[in-house]
Amino acid sequence: MNNTQTKIIDTCPICHSSNISESATLYLFGLIKIQSVICNSCQAVFRIKNHNLKLVKVTEQKNPVWQEYQKQLLTPREWNTIGKGGMSDIKQHAADRVHWFGELRNGKINFTFIQANTPVILKNNEKVYCAISGVILKEPRAVRVTHGGYAGPTVRIAKGVSFHLGSFGSSSQSHQEIKTIDKGILTLTNQRLIFSGAMKTISISIDKIVQIDPFVDGISLHKEGREKTQYFFGEKILM
Repeated sequence: MNNTQTKIIDTCPICHSSNISESATLYLFGLIKIQSVICNSCQAVFRIKNHNLKLVKVTEQKNPVWQEYQKQLLTPREWNTIGKGGMSDIKQHAADRVHWFGELRNGKINFTFIQANTPVILKNNEKVYCAISGVILKEPRAVRVTHGGYAGPTVRIAKGVSFHLGSFGSSSQSHQEIKTIDKGILTLTNQRLIFSGAMKTISISIDKIVQIDPFVDGISLHKEGREKTQYFFGEKILM
């Protein structure tokens, strides 16, 4: 094991020491090379994989960084941020979303984009921020495909005419596909996200939204207590 002074991360996120070195260990007669970053102060070990780092060993199992990020593959920038008291990108994005929804609910985000007349009946102290028409609602649906065929010999009776002597058997498989459910108006208020369609109406409390992922032409929404993701597509969705 040969130590070098190359520092992939500036400080150890476990003990905040800068006494860090890189090492390489050979296994199986030198066929496998495992590179690691080691904190020489607290003996924390990070495995290097595709220029990213995974925290694999600490001496203090109750360390909050270990409990939060053990065995997670993160970039050196993320580990440096964690070492300075910050968060990983995923946790930071989640915290930003919580903060954004909190600011939205408290009326501290000032924007108004009214592109359509919303059909929503507002609650007390509820304020409309945007209403977008022509939004398509899509949800995952189970699709079952059936395959079948004859089991047994086939006897040719005449030219172009055959007779199957066996029985017909079939099998089916199910998979998920994203299906169009409805089209309508998407309304965002300081309390709810509401979809008003021709066949379906959805009202989701801001407090129940755990994640929103943006696309070029829409968003996907994850709601607390609901396994299936909902998708809203439209050219003017700006969230």
